[in-house]
Amino acid sequence: MGLLLATLVAFGVVAGTTQAFAGGDAVASKQADKYTEIDMQEPYIKDAELHVYSVKDDNGSPAAAITITHKNSAGVDPQITGVREYTAAAKEGWVFKNWTYEQFLKDKDYGNYKGIFYSFSKDHNNKSIPYTSGNVISVNRTGTIGESTLIKRIYKVYANLNPTITATAGEGGSITPAGKTEVTYGENQKYNFTANEGYIIASLKIDGVEQTVEHTASGSYEFKSVKSPHTIEVSFVREYTITYTDGVDNEAIFTDQVYKAASGSDTPAFVGTAPSRKDYVFTGWTPTVAD
Repeated sequence: MGLLLATLVAFGVVAGTTQAFAGGDAVASKQADKYTEIDMQEPYIKDAELHVYSVKDDNGSPAAAITITHKNSAGVDPQITGVREYTAAAKEGWVFKNWTYEQFLKDKDYGNYKGIFYSFSKDHNNKSIPYTSGNVISVNRTGTIGESTLIKRIYKVYANLNPTITATAGEGGSITPAGKTEVTYGENQKYNFTANEGYIIASLKIDGVEQTVEHTASGSYEFKSVKSPHTIEVSFVREYTITYTDGVDNEAIFTDQVYKAASGSDTPAFVGTAPSRKDYVFTGWTPTVAD
């Protein structure tokens, strides 16, 4: 499974920088619907907590593989020198977007608070540069804002990713959009497919599973609330016209019957009783390929 690397280092607040959701029950519910917490709780300083999250797929699995790429002494995160830097690797079918963050004390979000340096910086070597984008984020201890062992300062960082959908069309038609499409997490994505002249839709597969589809010249499919990578495959088949005709000049034994059928399918049967004509015996049909 392929991985695309992205890194995070955290701790601080600055106006205009990227932030995650604030507090409140409604927002907390949205966070739970979108993110899963990564179990990275090493021994931590007693006056603070640090929580790391990733966007999750429909099964609740994280979309990113997150690792600590730099830290101070294990189990220690003192003021001024404490640091944890994270790298997020997008799993197959996902696109890493950015890190967002929150920093709470007594339910107040301090964002990217700046003491001696920023709480959330570009990386551990650049604590004076606030995090704004990229795959690395460093969480830095910047000096107290009033936390204690009884009233903890809480840091939260979130890895944000979007899923992709890969669309393919077989010979005889097209699908739009084709190829790999990045979809904003939780949004819908619609696909239209169109057969070339002389073809019709033969099959439609979503994530490799056959779907019910009308065998027509065009169709569509919409993914709802996309929270996982997907595939969509459409195939096409030639369509033929079958005409039952009496073949008698200047006399109508029966009205022509015209049908459409896909290549490889059973020939539609003649509807009605066998044709009859005075002084003749009906012996069957003679297939002829039209020009």
